[in-house]
Amino acid sequence: MLSVPELQHLNVSLQKQLSIPIEEKNGDRMYSKCRIYNLNYSAISVDEMLATNYTNITTKTCDKWEYDRSVMKTTVMSEYDLVCEGSWLSSLAGTALMIGLFFGAISSGFLSDKFGRKVTTLAIGVLHIVSAFSAAFAPNYIVFLTLRTIAGMTAIGVYTPYWLLLIEACPPTHRGYMTILTDALLRVGTGSLALVAWLLRDHWLLQIIGAIGMVPGLILFVIFVPESPRWLISVGRVADAEAISRKIAKWNREEIPASFSLKQVEEKDDASSEKKGTFFDLFRTPNLRKYTLVVCSYWFACVFGNYAMDLNVGTLIPGSIFLNYLLMSTMVPLVSCISLFIGIQKIPRVVSLPGFLGVGGVMCIAMAPILLTNIPQLVTTVACIGRMLLANAFSLIYLYSGEIFPTPLRNVGLGAGSSFGRIGGLITPQIYLLASVWFGLPYVVLGGIPLGAALLSLMLPETRGIRLPENLSDGELFGTSAYEDITSNDRSGEKDNGTALVDSDGERAFINNAFHMDTNAKSTKPELVKPDKAMTLNDVTSL
Repeated sequence: MLSVPELQHLNVSLQKQLSIPIEEKNGDRMYSKCRIYNLNYSAISVDEMLATNYTNITTKTCDKWEYDRSVMKTTVMSEYDLVCEGSWLSSLAGTALMIGLFFGAISSGFLSDKFGRKVTTLAIGVLHIVSAFSAAFAPNYIVFLTLRTIAGMTAIGVYTPYWLLLIEACPPTHRGYMTILTDALLRVGTGSLALVAWLLRDHWLLQIIGAIGMVPGLILFVIFVPESPRWLISVGRVADAEAISRKIAKWNREEIPASFSLKQVEEKDDASSEKKGTFFDLFRTPNLRKYTLVVCSYWFACVFGNYAMDLNVGTLIPGSIFLNYLLMSTMVPLVSCISLFIGIQKIPRVVSLPGFLGVGGVMCIAMAPILLTNIPQLVTTVACIGRMLLANAFSLIYLYSGEIFPTPLRNVGLGAGSSFGRIGGLITPQIYLLASVWFGLPYVVLGGIPLGAALLSLMLPETRGIRLPENLSDGELFGTSAYEDITSNDRSGEKDNGTALVDSDGERAFINNAFHMDTNAKSTKPELVKPDKAMTLNDVTSL
């Protein structure tokens, strides 16, 4: 509604009658939100206005608006007047974030390989805090979009190297648990965001608190989290890797033998390593090409489905935006950790991958006919089920992407999938616009894309409990009977000669005069045995 100073002394009903034209939309007559009568209100009296025939009066575009502030005191839309002819600009805030996520996913993997997991996480984390904080003081929408893009780039830029460090620092038996724990902590954070938003009702204060809230976590990260020993060994910093291993052992109140050395790991890697994989290696051979394309489509569907529900929670799901966001982004995913645990630890990947994504897509499609029942609680319940399954699929594809690709391509494959997924995120802010064609179209698209990707994922091989591929040849054979024969022979040979151990994910490392963990022991602490036994690198990083 336009505020006309000359009419302020009149009641609201009369102000509207004298200043705002009536428009008809979908059979309903209502006051225009974008146009005003083209009159010089300071030159005519109220009596003259009341006597005027407004049928032939021209209208003009509003240049100032009054906003309903019952839900939020300030928003990006009200701050920059992103309404009427400029309403399409409001969705660009979400698009800018997704563009940042896309480029951040591409660059963060390269940076973490070159400079290390910890250094990259710290540097990008600081940049994220600065950009997110500065966005609260952006003088115009262009500056805000620029800072929003940087914030998106650095948000995923922090997460990717952290995730790689997590995978590399945990033994295979604990990776599933850490995946669930990380996901749960993320959900607690988003839930806190919904609570703070409900209390403040101010977008800019929320932006500031969100940026500052990352500072304590980054400080704790610097103090307590070491660099990845795997990365240190890969760049030849064996002494640093040994020092970190000793610190980990000391933290766990264990003593490492004086003869402990990681030198042989480096020598073995130098002797058997092949050239580092590139993005193009993902498409050179038939099987790897197929796996890459299917994994990318799965990423696309996961990002699209999850972000579409989060970013459009106020338009696609009836009810309180704060409560619905809390349910969609926090409570439901937290409850889903139970089903995610079962999916990761107990169910084959070839079942859980299509199951989570496919059934989640069906639930999203089902929201369209259920809306006709005019029972908001039922719509919200179905939406919660769909969101839970889509969240599980998102967490699972992170883990699966680290399992399906061979070691030289693991980081590249994860980055490629994540980057392709962000393309799906680019279109999520606009999905609600499809309702102008048919009210159910957003829900059909929201569920149809995940359902299609779930069907494609049936072509992917099982990875749970399978030795991970170590080179490009392994990657091409992975999922075939030939790969099963190779891994079976490798396990037999290693058992006979006693020179190496293969962990449950199949990543081998050779350590001279070291020690190993008793993986059958009930205790969670490593058990020192004879120093002439070999041990896996996973055991070193889990001390």
